[in-house]
Amino acid sequence: MRLFKNQNFRLYLLFLSITFLFYCITFRAGFVTDFMGWMHQFDNYSFKTVINSENYSIKSFYQFTHLIMYAMTTVFRISPVPWFLLFSSLFALN
Repeated sequence: MRLFKNQNFRLYLLFLSITFLFYCITFRAGFVTDFMGWMHQFDNYSFKTVINSENYSIKSFYQFTHLIMYAMTTVFRISPVPWFLLFSSLFALN
């Protein structure tokens, strides 16, 4: 396969493997305070309210972040596997 011959892709796989090794000990650590606050917002308020940060004391322009978090929590709830894969992959890509 041509994709595996690409040097950038092989480098990404190396970084991804290293990231997984470093973060595998955190897999069962659970979620922290920010995440629990987001879950409360997502469960108790409308999509528009959450996306526009209407209930937060600090008004922010994090609509894209809230949209991604809202989609992930709607689909996966608190299952650790998708969250671990997403954040580890993004960290390795960064």
